[in-house]
Amino acid sequence: MSGVSASHRQAIEDLIANPSRQSYRFEPIVALGSEEVVGYRSRSAGQIGTGLHTTSALIDSAVAAGLLDRLDWSIRTFLMGYALERGLRQQLHFTPEPATYGHPCPTDLSLPFVRARQELTLAAEIPIAAFDDEWQLRSGVNQFQSYGWLIVVDDVADHPSGLKLAEQIRPSWLRLDMDLPGRIPPVSPNVERMLEWATANDVAVLAHGVNSTARMDAAVALGATFARGSLIGTAQDLPEKG
Repeated sequence: MSGVSASHRQAIEDLIANPSRQSYRFEPIVALGSEEVVGYRSRSAGQIGTGLHTTSALIDSAVAAGLLDRLDWSIRTFLMGYALERGLRQQLHFTPEPATYGHPCPTDLSLPFVRARQELTLAAEIPIAAFDDEWQLRSGVNQFQSYGWLIVVDDVADHPSGLKLAEQIRPSWLRLDMDLPGRIPPVSPNVERMLEWATANDVAVLAHGVNSTARMDAAVALGATFARGSLIGTAQDLPEKG
């Protein structure tokens, strides 16, 4: 038997069948200097009233039910379809779950997936947890790059093998996580090495968690060229014909 209640399993199956059952918000990403919105990061809030109202609770229950892969692809393709419907012209960033890396899009979800590859600029954000399994990481990155998606790697400065692996997978973006300690200058040697690598390899630095002018000033001083956070703009619905 799986370690998930019947009610939670049903809630997950309902969400797979209709991903619009949960709410989604989109956090703007701006180019520093011009303040142009260049993309949006998608965020979901789980299902209110089901006990799965947080993302972590939803993921844990989906894993226990053996439904994570199907759930993740259902939400991904729903977001793609929604972005197409809204006429999005900027990038759409989302975070595939590492346990689903290498798993292809189900055939019955292929329509928005194929259209999105042709009409949207998509970016897969790779969380730091993915760097704990090199094979899984490479499988996911190879898959996403074969789709034409951009790769955004998490802040790897504090991971023992993170920078080495990031160098090998050649991402388009690096997320500088201003929520982590030691991201206000003067920074640690590990952060310096990460940022030097990004500069030398034309990897765009995206400052995450820019929630104050102090963090904004620090991000600019560290060479970030893009930013997101409450100082930039709150997560909201996608604008039409963005």
